[in-house]
Amino acid sequence: MIGSGISEENIESYWPYADGFIIGSSLKEEGYWMNPVDRDRVDSLMEKVKQLREK
Repeated sequence: MIGSGISEENIESYWPYADGFIIGSSLKEEGYWMNPVDRDRVDSLMEKVKQLREK
């Protein structure tokens, strides 16, 4: 598990080294940990994960 600093922009470089990721503030509005989750950020990250799973 990797649990710090993961985002849509860098998950691909960490993908081969972990079985799972803990993702927090990069999915929040404006990337700030106290803000609500931003659905668009979640959707975008999950699209990237889908692409990585298909490789």
